[in-house]
Amino acid sequence: MNKPPLPLFLISALCLSVGAPVLTAQTSTQLFAPVDIRLSQAGASYSTPDSFNSTTINLSCSSPATSISAVISGPLMNASGTAPLLTAGGALQPGGKLLVDNNVLVTVAPVGGTAGAAKNVCTGGTPQNGAPALYTQNCYLSSGYGNFSSPIAVLGQDPDTYIPYGATETVDASGGVAPIQIGGDLTVGEQSVTVALTDEGSEFTNSTVFLTTNCTLGGVTGPALITGNTIGSTPTPQQQTQNFAFNGVTNQVVGFVYDLSGAVGTLTSNSGQSTPQVSDLPLNPATFQSNFGANTSFATSECLVHTGEVGGPVGEAATEPACKLYTLECTTGTGNTATGAQCPVSSVANEVVKDVFDGPNFTLPNITATSGKVFHTGLGLLMASEGWGSEAGTPPGTWNWNGGTGGPCAFDPAANLNLPCPQNLLTSFSGPGTYGGSGETTHPNSTFISVAQVPMPLTTPTIAGLRTGNWVHSRTLTLNLDSAPPDLQGTAVKNAASFVPAPIQSVSYGITPANSVPVPADLPIASDTTLLNAECPIPTAANPGPAVEPDFLPPTQTLTVPADGSYVLHYYAQDCAGTRELLFQEVSSSWTTSFYTETINVDTVAPAIEGLTLAPGGSAVPVYTQNELVTVSFYCTDAGSGVDWCGDNYFHPALATTPVISTTLSTNVLGSRTYTIESIDYAGNLSYINVPYKVVAAP
Repeated sequence: MNKPPLPLFLISALCLSVGAPVLTAQTSTQLFAPVDIRLSQAGASYSTPDSFNSTTINLSCSSPATSISAVISGPLMNASGTAPLLTAGGALQPGGKLLVDNNVLVTVAPVGGTAGAAKNVCTGGTPQNGAPALYTQNCYLSSGYGNFSSPIAVLGQDPDTYIPYGATETVDASGGVAPIQIGGDLTVGEQSVTVALTDEGSEFTNSTVFLTTNCTLGGVTGPALITGNTIGSTPTPQQQTQNFAFNGVTNQVVGFVYDLSGAVGTLTSNSGQSTPQVSDLPLNPATFQSNFGANTSFATSECLVHTGEVGGPVGEAATEPACKLYTLECTTGTGNTATGAQCPVSSVANEVVKDVFDGPNFTLPNITATSGKVFHTGLGLLMASEGWGSEAGTPPGTWNWNGGTGGPCAFDPAANLNLPCPQNLLTSFSGPGTYGGSGETTHPNSTFISVAQVPMPLTTPTIAGLRTGNWVHSRTLTLNLDSAPPDLQGTAVKNAASFVPAPIQSVSYGITPANSVPVPADLPIASDTTLLNAECPIPTAANPGPAVEPDFLPPTQTLTVPADGSYVLHYYAQDCAGTRELLFQEVSSSWTTSFYTETINVDTVAPAIEGLTLAPGGSAVPVYTQNELVTVSFYCTDAGSGVDWCGDNYFHPALATTPVISTTLSTNVLGSRTYTIESIDYAGNLSYINVPYKVVAAP
């Protein structure tokens, strides 16, 4: 906002209420989330406007030119203007007043035609006297919003919901302009429409911004930019979890989430009041492997297509299904230089980034190495430095649909990550409807791409004494772990020749009762034990690393459990590129993420031998005549693992209680004798009883 201060007595003007029209159109989509009112970036002016939000939507308009409708609006308010009017599902609705400080610039580029000049479509707002023609009209009313944007009390507030002191309506309702029809700027046929929100100084903000149109939405394409809300030293809930929605159309969802809700108590660097912003580019899935993955451990991976993101060669229609390259950066204070290193830093890997999108299905095939080992493939959310994928010698954001350098990268030294680049942050993946891939880090820096078919390490756990049914007869267990990096040499996997395995960084494990197994989304898990390998090397383009990495064989581990019962050992290796060995499963067309596990059933109680009878009977030490026929009967019970052996009989499967077993006592040899009955359960516990008797000569 570029305006003179207004006297506070104009506060009474905020009591005026303007009704918001209800729009009836074919399709609505949210272009931008609200931006809290804040001070402008340094240098924002008419000559150097700050484009703080921008997006490009692909439209196909088939109606006659005079019937094309495309309305830009804010959130629909209730009748009193005190709050947004929500759907039954709690969602905002389009059709309300639009608030943007200062301008909404629209550029239309018909496919095969010449792009028009950017047009400020704001109408009905307060004019800015002396401004260049493009910026004369504002999308706010000085009689409403203008009264409150200067006082400190309004800074940091959400214009959609905040009612200033002494007012009766939200900032949107009192200071926004009526919905704006831009249908007259569109043409019949396919076109791209770029909507940019610009600020020219003092303060800036925007309400939620919707587009409602009777044209068909054909996806979005980058470059685009969405500005978030400033993260205070004690972040509020809306500052902790910020959603950057690039496409909100059903079945075309494309969005990025930056979530600090789990890191509030561990942030070590946020004194500069960081403001996150996310930019994006469409990524050609056909060139990802060659341009980004070569000479890394992601050389054979594929980027995941986002249905709502499209791209194409320059000058052609953006219709090709595209992967998504996000760049998360932060500015500090009113500075206008954004870098990943300026985003908040946590002492624990609990800052969550998430890619939320609709996309086609995919597969995760196993890879059989020439050694016979079978390596699983998984999913990834790759994090790299700013500019990953930009054309050589060009600034970040410069883009060629078939270009991009990718490959090995290096994190900003100011971030102090000291990790190989790129890093795979993924700890959880779910969907579809929509897909969601989440990763954790101490510091997001700064480019993110979702990928599939990532070769994963292969860990083999060996538990001493583990018997059939995974039973053991001790509460103290011995565990050995062997973790192998993927070996793709000699396989037929596409681009295997340029695959460079990352060494194993660590192996982690934990044992829990079978009914409380943790999930990877809970990482880090405090009770887990992590065994570190040697320090990870930082690969370079000249020396990416060897084609084969050795197994990691940590020292023998001792596990203890407090009582008999069923337990689960979960385990995973993590390589130096951040890839965790996780189990991704598609069940009933839905993906889930879990740990690889080994069940351990503990039974330390020996079976019981019961119901012993001898016929004919006798005294405590019965006496029988030589060659007398004597029958011994008994049965065995075990409430734990079950009876495996009773007397001379095996039981597979195990039985809690065996049938009565009868056998003949040996009486052919004279003298004192002992008959021993043994029983073994499935855990290996042994019990026995000795039955003494005496054989004498017949009279």
